[in-house]
Amino acid sequence: METGHWANVSLAAQNGVARLTLHRPPANVLNLEALSELTVAIDDASMDGTLKVLVLTAEGKHFSAGVDVADHTPERVGEMIPIFDRLCRLLSQLPCVARAVGSPSGGQGQWRATPGILGQDLRG
Repeated sequence: METGHWANVSLAAQNGVARLTLHRPPANVLNLEALSELTVAIDDASMDGTLKVLVLTAEGKHFSAGVDVADHTPERVGEMIPIFDRLCRLLSQLPCVARAVGSPSGGQGQWRATPGILGQDLRG
């Protein structure tokens, strides 16, 4: 699998372990651009036949507060929902572990409820 770096996320793989890191501190809020990049990165990871596990991590003190409320508008929600749906479907097809640091907040519960997330490290 190739590694990749986008504006909001990065993907690095070694020995069957892919590490996907969010780069939107302090709360790693996911705007439309970040959701799209996550989808591309996870799609890339899913194409690797040697992948054993995808580890989701984040910069800063908090894993993710979820989707950006600024995108919860009538004008943008029609674009956001299909991207988020695809992201969740991709995650449900891979063995995943979320290293969710910090206090759970906002949409971080969405990550915990996503099928495919096998475990989480909620230690701060």
